[in-house]
Amino acid sequence: MVKENKFSKIFILMALSFLGLALFSASLQFLPIAHMAKEFGIPAAVAGTVLNVVEAGGWVTTIVSNLTAVGSGGLSLLAAAGRESIKAYLKKEIKKKGKRAVIAW
Repeated sequence: MVKENKFSKIFILMALSFLGLALFSASLQFLPIAHMAKEFGIPAAVAGTVLNVVEAGGWVTTIVSNLTAVGSGGLSLLAAAGRESIKAYLKKEIKKKGKRAVIAW
């Protein structure tokens, strides 16, 4: 038998997951600044600026890699479409002229 889960239990687990994710995200924003300020003795504003620059670099890297992935996938799609078009054209010519005539052509 399949044990049924109550909707409320699933909803509570999902809400707790989102809460955990939000708390984790918040800690990633504040803890590195405090750590840099403590370890290197730099002001929190400088540490925040350094982390913002590093984060911006991460975003740029993510955007460029996503565009590259889309571009390479798009090129593969165009190549596949071109190959299928050529196959369809040659099959049509073979039906019209015959196999030997198309090979000789």
